[in-house]
Amino acid sequence: VAVQQVTSVWPASGFALAAVLFLGPRALLGIFLGSFLVNVGHWPQVGWVHAVAVAAGMALGGTASAGLGAGLLRRFGGGERCTESARGVFGFLLAAVLAGPAVAATLGTGSLVLGGFVDLVAAPPIARTWWLGDATGVLLITPLVLAWRTEPAAATRRPIGEAALLACALTAVSWLALVGSYR
Repeated sequence: VAVQQVTSVWPASGFALAAVLFLGPRALLGIFLGSFLVNVGHWPQVGWVHAVAVAAGMALGGTASAGLGAGLLRRFGGGERCTESARGVFGFLLAAVLAGPAVAATLGTGSLVLGGFVDLVAAPPIARTWWLGDATGVLLITPLVLAWRTEPAAATRRPIGEAALLACALTAVSWLALVGSYR
C-alpha cells in the first residue's frame, strides 16, 4: 500500500513552497490540512486512529518541508527573488530542492515505517523516491509560480563568471539526473 503513496513527481510540494514564500507562516496550516486530507483516507482497513496518526506524520513532513525550504531560501537565497542571481539559484537548489524535500521524505517514510506499512529494509528506496518526487515538484512548479507572481528586476549585465558557474551547475544536475541514477 505505501509504495503507491510515493510518486516521482509531486507538484503539490512546489505549490506549498511558493505559498509559504508569498503568504508566510500563515500558509503552513493550509498545507498541513491539505496534506493530511489527501493521505488520511488511504488506509481504511487499519482503523481511523491508525490512519490519522500516519497521515498526520506525513502532513507534518510536507509542512516542515515547505516551512524549512522557504525559511532557508529567505535567509540564504533571496526569497521570492531567488531566480535573479547565481547565489539565489544555488540557495534555491540547496534549501528548497535538497533540504526541504529531505525533511518530508524522512518524516513521511518514518511515519509509514512506524505505522507498519513499510519494513525498515524497504524504507530507503521509498525515502529516495519521496525526496525525488518532492524535489521535482519544487523544481518544476515553484519557479513558474515565482515568475508569474513577482515583478521582473531591471535588466543587468551578468558577469561571465556567473554564467559559467550556472552552466556548470546545470551540467552537473543534468548528469546526475540523467546518467548518475543508472550506475
